Amino acid sequence: MRQALEQAASAAGFRLPGDLWHVVLFYTTGEVVRGIVDGAGQPGYTPMLYGIFERKTWVVYRPALESTWLPYIDGKRTLAQASASLIKALRSQGQTQPGKGQPESPPQPR
Repeated sequence: MRQALEQAASAAGFRLPGDLWHVVLFYTTGEVVRGIVDGAGQPGYTPMLYGIFERKTWVVYRPALESTWLPYIDGKRTLAQASASLIKALRSQGQTQPGKGQPESPPQPR
């Protein structure tokens, strides 16, 4: 996953935020577990990442993740496609908030 993100960022001339791979890993794991739990007839599971978002950590990534990564989890996109879409969404998102586990400055082209 990290390699796919790095390749997509490199292809787009985008500086990959150092914590992005970790956020994507949390999101992927949480959504996969949610699907398993829901499929077992026990709906209502909330992935841990949403608690982290509520504390305003990594929240800058949430819109891009939800719009670009879920199709990959659902098997509708390849990892490469999801990675490229995520990088594109982050690039168009603009400013990030310093601190709170996020880059000190917005991601910039190299």
